[in-house]
Amino acid sequence: MKILQALNSRMSISARLNLVTVILSVCGVLFATLLTIQQYKVVRATEKEQAGLAFIKDVWISLADPKAPTLPNGKLADRQFGTFREREAYEATALGQSRLDRGLQLMSRVADSSGLALDPEQASYYLQDALSVWIPYAYRSESDLDKAISSEGDDLTRAIAVSDGLGRLGFASDRVRSDLRKAADGVSTPAARAALIEVSARFDRSVRNMIDEEKGGLSGARASTGAATEAEFEKAVNELWGASARILERELQSRKGKLQAAMAFTAVFGGGMLSLAIALCILIGRGLVARISRLVEVMSQVKDGDTDIKVPFLEDTNETGEIAATVELFRLSLQQRSGEEARRTRDQEAAHKAQTEAEQAATHAGQVVVLGSFGEALHELAARNLLYRMNHAVPEVYAPLLENFNSAVAELEAAVVAIAGNCHGIHASVRELTLAADDLATRTERQSAGLEQTSAAMEQVSASSTNTARRSADANQEVEEARIAAARGGEIVQEAVDAMARIESSSEQIGRIVTVIDEIAFQTNLLALNAGVEAARAGEAGRGFAVVASEVRALAQRSADSAKDIKSLISESSDHVGVGVARVGAAGDALVDIQTRVARVTALVSEINGSAKDQSTALQEVNAAVAEMDQMTQKNAAMVEESNAACHSLSNEANQLMHLIARFRVGDLGSVDGAKKPEKQVA
Repeated sequence: MKILQALNSRMSISARLNLVTVILSVCGVLFATLLTIQQYKVVRATEKEQAGLAFIKDVWISLADPKAPTLPNGKLADRQFGTFREREAYEATALGQSRLDRGLQLMSRVADSSGLALDPEQASYYLQDALSVWIPYAYRSESDLDKAISSEGDDLTRAIAVSDGLGRLGFASDRVRSDLRKAADGVSTPAARAALIEVSARFDRSVRNMIDEEKGGLSGARASTGAATEAEFEKAVNELWGASARILERELQSRKGKLQAAMAFTAVFGGGMLSLAIALCILIGRGLVARISRLVEVMSQVKDGDTDIKVPFLEDTNETGEIAATVELFRLSLQQRSGEEARRTRDQEAAHKAQTEAEQAATHAGQVVVLGSFGEALHELAARNLLYRMNHAVPEVYAPLLENFNSAVAELEAAVVAIAGNCHGIHASVRELTLAADDLATRTERQSAGLEQTSAAMEQVSASSTNTARRSADANQEVEEARIAAARGGEIVQEAVDAMARIESSSEQIGRIVTVIDEIAFQTNLLALNAGVEAARAGEAGRGFAVVASEVRALAQRSADSAKDIKSLISESSDHVGVGVARVGAAGDALVDIQTRVARVTALVSEINGSAKDQSTALQEVNAAVAEMDQMTQKNAAMVEESNAACHSLSNEANQLMHLIARFRVGDLGSVDGAKKPEKQVA
């Protein structure tokens, strides 16, 4: 409320009307913009559905095309629908049942991501449901059914598989027929409705023929027309899918066109209505402001005394008419009051005029006397006579003027006397300043020469210190490289130690394996011995088995001997590896010691390098300070020369001022310009 009161009390009517117009315009523009944005989002969603349908069409075409290993717009679909994983799996799968399953998953993902599965319109929703779900499902069910009939197995299992395939094919056909019937009720053109009904009927016939054909497969062999029926089914499926896709494309394009037309109409109609509203607000506001401004102008003229002006808008029946009537009453009242005041003013002016004429006559006589006295006084001042004073008899009203004149001349005389005394003092001071400035100039020149020599010496010392710092930095870099090389050697030795340890561990594992092999050979030998005993008990029937048992015993004995040899070799290798590990560890310790010492040297060289840098920096700062002192000394010398010249100039000007003051007649100095004139006093 306070803000509204402030606006109403400080803003003009025109400004407030313009503010209201701007607020209404902004609100209208925001509403139209939000509505257009919402319609634009719907258009973009429809375009995304169109892109999803196009990609689903590419997937459907590539399902039966062995020459299309990759989808042409696959990467674009990945960015739009997030199908990277499904597309990669589909393209990596060869033709067959797995590729068909991957393709159905990819189409379902695209339908969900593009918004086709969430389409609010009846026709396009059921068309996409048939395209991306049930027609591919029927195609897959036919493939599963054919695979079940052609499979090898018992009759019961095959019969169950065929029955399940027939059920799924029939269910898919029913869903396709239901979706297409509902879609046909919602399509926009009769031609599209007739095309859907025709291809749906052809698909139903091919499915029925396929079911009858596949039922015959339960008896053993297929009919001779099986290939033709399957080809007819695939043709009907492709025609149905293609016709449904074309109709869905036309439906989406039709919807997109309607949305774009609605968006354009909204923008044009909203802009026109907004422009009309703004124009009406401006016209009404201008008319109101023009009437209020005219009434304000008339009121200002009446306030300034123009009571004969005609007040406009008296015939209006609204608020402006009431304001005009009030202004008219104010004008008439002011007109009547102005007549009475005019008469009183004329009488007062006549009396004042008579009194003024009498006073002017008396004043004129006194002015003649005063002008004569001041003329004589100014003449004496022009002759530089500061001893003159006015003592004429003048009217009492002009007495303060004479006193002020005499006081001013006395003050002027005192000032001239004081200036003359100061000029003598200035002349003596300037002479002393001139001598001091000459002495200071000589000392400044000697100091400047000394600073130049000091600056040259500091530059040489700074150059030497910089060279030392640079050499120290090079030494620091070399030591750092040596430290890095030592660290790299330590890492290599550590890797060698780790490798030796792994070799030792592997040798131990091999030893355990050889022990196991030795135990297996021992057990095999015992088993072969038992087998030979049993064969001997069996007599002639077990002779062949006894020979085999003898060969197995010999083979087990050789395995045991080989295992013992390998075990001894591994033991010897483990001893050598242990010696190698110890020596490599000693080398690693030595390298660690070297690395530690190199690190200490690196720290010392780094400290030396830092000290050299600090010394170089300090010398550079000292050199800069000396150079700055040299420059300041040069400037001081120049300023001393300027001060010396100013002192000589000031001395000359002081002499000239003394000569000028000597031309005045004052009480203590007298006259220095020739003949003395006696002081004139008027009694």
